[in-house]
Amino acid sequence: PLVGLDVGTSAVKVVQTQEIDGRKMVIHAAKADIEDAGNEDSIREAILSALKASEVRGKRVCCSTAGPSTAVRRLMLPRMAKDELPGAVWWEGGQVIPYDMEEVYHDFETIAVNEKASSLEVLFVAAPKELIDRKQKIVENCGLEVRVFDTDSTALLNGFMAGPSKPEGTTFAVIDIGAKYTNLAIGADGRVPFVRDILIGGEDYTREIMNALDVTRPEAERVKRRLRFQPNPDAELATVSVTERLAEEIMLSFQYYEKREERGEGARPEIVKICGGTSQLVGLKGRLSVLLDTKVESWNPLSETMEGGLGPGLQEYEHAFAVAVGLAMREEPM
Repeated sequence: PLVGLDVGTSAVKVVQTQEIDGRKMVIHAAKADIEDAGNEDSIREAILSALKASEVRGKRVCCSTAGPSTAVRRLMLPRMAKDELPGAVWWEGGQVIPYDMEEVYHDFETIAVNEKASSLEVLFVAAPKELIDRKQKIVENCGLEVRVFDTDSTALLNGFMAGPSKPEGTTFAVIDIGAKYTNLAIGADGRVPFVRDILIGGEDYTREIMNALDVTRPEAERVKRRLRFQPNPDAELATVSVTERLAEEIMLSFQYYEKREERGEGARPEIVKICGGTSQLVGLKGRLSVLLDTKVESWNPLSETMEGGLGPGLQEYEHAFAVAVGLAMREEPM
C-alpha cells in the first residue's frame, strides 16, 4: 500500500495501512515536528525522523498540498464526447483559478451525468507547478517516490468516509484545524463534495495569546497547550475572537453549499466533526457548537482505524492524523 505522508507547516505525519478482514487498517503511524518550516533541510530531517519512528515499509508515498493557491472546484459542462472533455476542462478550469493553466498541474474526474439536462458535473483540481515541484523534490531527496499528489481537504474527506463515523443519508462536515490552515469538507450521499482551505489555524491563537499576555511565541505556545491543565482566563479570552472568525468562515461555507445544492436547509450539515492539533484547544468545541448552532463532536481518526489500538506516544497526537490517514487510503494509480 502507499504510505500516507502529510508534510504540514509544523509537523510531518506518516501512516501506512494494510487490508485486514476486507478493511484498510492503520498498522504504522508516527509524527515528527518541523523545527523550521522555511528550511528544506529541517523538513527533510522531520520526514526521515517520522519514517524511522513509524517503521513503515515501502518507498512509494501519497503526499498532499493545501492553501489558497490550491483549487478544488465543481465545473458544470454540457455532455460531450470523452475525447473532448480534457479541452473543455482546460478552458473552463482556466476561468475559475487565478493562474494561467500553463503554470499549474491539474486533474479532473466526472462525478455525475445529468441525462435530463444533458450536462456533466466535473470535479476539477489545480495547484501551482512551483508548489508541487518544491515539495516533490524535498520528499524524493529522502529516498521516496511520490506516486500521488492529493489535496489536504479531499484526503480529509476520504479518510473520514473510510471509517465507521461516516454517516448515512445525511449531510455532514468534517473540519481539520491545523497549525496554519483549517481544512473543511462537506459531503452527502450522491452529492459532489465541497472542500475548502480556511487561512485560520493554531498560529492565529498563539499570536492572540502573545499579544494579550505580552509574552514570547514559545511561551504563548506553552500556555495554549496547557490551558486544560493550567487555566488562564486572559489567554482563553484572547482566543475567543479567533474562534469567532473561524466560525464565520465555516458558516459562510455552509451557506454556499446550501445555495449550490439548491436544497435550502436540507443541505446544511447535520453532523459536524472536528479534528486536528488545534481542535483540542480548551472551550473550542463548545464555542463552535454555539456559533454554528450545531452540535460539534471530536473525531479521532487513528482510534477508528488503527489495528490493535493506539501505539505508545500516539494518544496525545491522534487527532492530528486525519490527512495522513486519508492519504494512506489512496490506491496506487494504474
